[in-house]
Amino acid sequence: MSHTSTHTYAKLEVSKAAYDEIRALLLQADYGHLIHSYRTLDEVIDMSGIALMSKPLPPCGIPSHPDDCECSVVNVVEQNGSQLS
Repeated sequence: MSHTSTHTYAKLEVSKAAYDEIRALLLQADYGHLIHSYRTLDEVIDMSGIALMSKPLPPCGIPSHPDDCECSVVNVVEQNGSQLS
């Protein structure tokens, strides 16, 4: 007698870039078992029990800057001799 396991998913489509980033982070953290692929289903990440949160902004507040970026709008304004009101 064989045992068959089934999974029901509520699918949430995200961009390929977001999917690839999440997939890479899970593999890096040894959570590869959450990546499922079946004959009738494209690859999915089973996120049961995983809470998704946004990454905090770097100190400067500019999302594209590195995590340890120390530039800031205040510093730039001070260097130009202007003040924020």
